[in-house]
Amino acid sequence: ELIDWFQKSAESKYRVFLIGGVPSRWRDRVNDAREEPEWKGIYDALDGIHPWHVGRWSTTASFETYYSNIISLDASYCASKGVLYMPTMFPGFSWHNMNKDSPINSIPRLGGNFMWAQAYRYVADKKISTIWMAQFDEVDEGTAIFKVASRQSDVPVDGKWLTLDADGQ
Repeated sequence: ELIDWFQKSAESKYRVFLIGGVPSRWRDRVNDAREEPEWKGIYDALDGIHPWHVGRWSTTASFETYYSNIISLDASYCASKGVLYMPTMFPGFSWHNMNKDSPINSIPRLGGNFMWAQAYRYVADKKISTIWMAQFDEVDEGTAIFKVASRQSDVPVDGKWLTLDADGQ
């Protein structure tokens, strides 16, 4: 009822193109998603689907597997329903800024190759026309695509900094 209001029933100036930020396994309603069958109707009613994928793969090889088994099938499902599909792309990851016991480079950026593998695959998929870039400024999780330095020699001496050459590339 609420989704319908935003999309159709509200005065035209209040209507929206409604994109849902959803769990990564929304279509199958397993793992991080709710399993109740009513969720399928909610997902199908959205204009766009944006699943949160950060941390679902940690290497370019595991991305390819995840893409083939999950993302490609999600994109096909959305295309069949006329729903915009926005998979997440992320440059790498680190919990170190929030938890000093975790590794500083837990999902390595691989000199940009980790993100490039995702970008290349998404651009090649005709069912994907839009992505969600995680995250522009998420320095605390090591996913920021700004505020980065190329080399360890470019950062302040105090503190630990994850630079683009952290992987030796």
